[in-house]
Amino acid sequence: MAISAVATLQPRDSENFLQYIQNPFNTQLTSKAFWSSFGYSISGAVLCATLFCVLRPHNRTLYAPRIKYISDDKRAPPPVSNGVFGWVQPVVETRDQALLEKIGQDATVFLHFTTMCRNITIFLSIIGCGVYIPLNIVENSKNRSSDGSNTFMKFAPYSVGGRACWAYVITSHAFDFVICYFLWTSSRAVARIRCDYFESSEYQTKTASRTLMVTDIPQQYRTDAGVVKLVLQVATAGVLSGAIARHVKDLPELIKTYEGTVRELEGVLSKYSKYSERLPRKRPTCKARDGDEASFAAGSEVDAIFHLVARIQRLAGRIYAARKVARGNEVLPYGFVTLPTMAQAHELAHAVRKEHPYGSKIRLAPGPTDLIWKNLSLPKKSRRWRDFPGHVLVSALIVVWTVPNALIAVFLADLSKLGAIWPAFQAELERRPRTWGAIQGILAPLVTMLFYLLLPTIFRRLSIYAGDFSKTEREKGVARKLYAFFVLNNLIVFSLFSAGWKYAAAVIQAQSNQNLWSAIKET
Repeated sequence: MAISAVATLQPRDSENFLQYIQNPFNTQLTSKAFWSSFGYSISGAVLCATLFCVLRPHNRTLYAPRIKYISDDKRAPPPVSNGVFGWVQPVVETRDQALLEKIGQDATVFLHFTTMCRNITIFLSIIGCGVYIPLNIVENSKNRSSDGSNTFMKFAPYSVGGRACWAYVITSHAFDFVICYFLWTSSRAVARIRCDYFESSEYQTKTASRTLMVTDIPQQYRTDAGVVKLVLQVATAGVLSGAIARHVKDLPELIKTYEGTVRELEGVLSKYSKYSERLPRKRPTCKARDGDEASFAAGSEVDAIFHLVARIQRLAGRIYAARKVARGNEVLPYGFVTLPTMAQAHELAHAVRKEHPYGSKIRLAPGPTDLIWKNLSLPKKSRRWRDFPGHVLVSALIVVWTVPNALIAVFLADLSKLGAIWPAFQAELERRPRTWGAIQGILAPLVTMLFYLLLPTIFRRLSIYAGDFSKTEREKGVARKLYAFFVLNNLIVFSLFSAGWKYAAAVIQAQSNQNLWSAIKET
C-alpha cells in the first residue's frame, strides 16, 4: 500500500515529502500536541478528583450506600469522615483481609491488580524520567541538533547516539526487573487472598462450594440418580446427592418480576418514610397494570403501598406453584452433584478435570448468580454452531478496524505526515499550529478510548450467544479476545503502518536522485 502510494505521488507532493524527511516531524506541532494531551489528561483527572471530593460528603447515600443499607459490621465498609479528603485514610489503611470480608474475592483481586499497575507506572516513570530526560538534554546540547527555541525538543531523543544508547539498554533491563518484581509479589498476594477466601467460613458454608456441575449429560443418565452414577464412573467418592435440572418454564421471568416489584416497593417506602417523625398526609399512588386485581382497570390510580404488597404476595404464590410442579417437567442436559465437604468437592473436581464420561463435562459449580442459566440447556452441537459466527465476526471486526487504525497511526497521530502529501493542509497547519496540535494530541487517543469502551460490550454479547455457562467464563473469553485484538491492531498494525509510511517517505527521498526500484532497494 505504501509503495503504490509513493508511485502515484506528483512532483509537488515529492517536494513536500523531501521537506518532511529533512525535518522528520514538525517540532512545533508535535510540541503543541504533547502539551495539549498532557494538559487534557491532567485537567480531566484533577476535575474528576475535585468533584468527587466536594460532592461525596453531601451525597453519602450515593457514594457509600453500603453504610446505610448493610447493618452487618463484618460486611459494612469502614467509617469515612465528612472531610474533603476523609476518604484517603480508609483507602490507604484498609488491607486485603478486610477487603476480602467486605467486598469479596473478585473485587479484592481487581483492586490489587489496579494497585499493582499503579505502582509499576510510578516506578517506571521515576526511573525513566530520571534517566532519559537528563540524558536527552545533555546529548542534544552536546550535538547542537535540537531547536534551542523549542523546550520540548530538548527532552526528546532527537540526536542521542553512540555510547549514550547504553543508558537506554540498562534502563530497559531495570524496567524488566521492576515489572517482574511487582508481578511476583502480586502473584503471591493473590494466591494468599484465594487461600484465605477458600478457608473462610462464608465460602465453606455455601452449598455451591461443595457442589459439582455436570453438563452435556446423555439421555440415559438424566435422572437424579443417573447424575451420581455418571460421576462415579470416573471417580470414587463418598456419599453423593444428585439433582437433574428440569424445565421451569416461566419461573425465571416470575422471579425477575418479583424482585423488580420488591425494589419498586422499597423505593416507594423510602420516599414515603423519609421523615419518619412526620409522614406525608397523602399516601403515594401508582397506576394499575395488566394482570393486577380485576377490580382495578389498567392505568387507574391506586394506593401504591397496598397495591405493590398485594402484587408481591400474588407473585410469590405463582412462584411457589411453579416450583411445586417443576419436579414433573421435562429434564434438561445438566445437573448438580453435592458432596459432604468442600475439600471432597475440590479433590473430586481436580481428579476428573480431564475425564469426559459419555461426552459430559464435570467441573466445580459456580454460584447461582454467576450462572447464565439459559445457556446451560443448549446442546453441545448448538454451542459449536453458535461459536462459529462469533469467531467470524471477531475476525471481521479485527480486519475492519485495521483500516481506521492504520489511518490513526499514519495521519491522526502525526498530522504533519498528512501535510507532507497535502500542501493546502500543510499551509493550514502552519497557520494554526496550536489548534491542530490540540486536535492531534487529543483526538487520536479519544477515538481509540471510545472504541475500546464499546468493544467489551460487543464481545460479551458474542460470548453469551456462543453459549458460555457462567459470567466468569464469559469475562475470561472477553479478556482473551480483547488481548488478541489489542496486540494485533495496536501493537502490530499500528507499528507496521507507521514504520511503513516512514519507509515510503525515505523511498521518495532516495527517488529524487534515481529510479523507483533502485530507491526501494537502497532504502
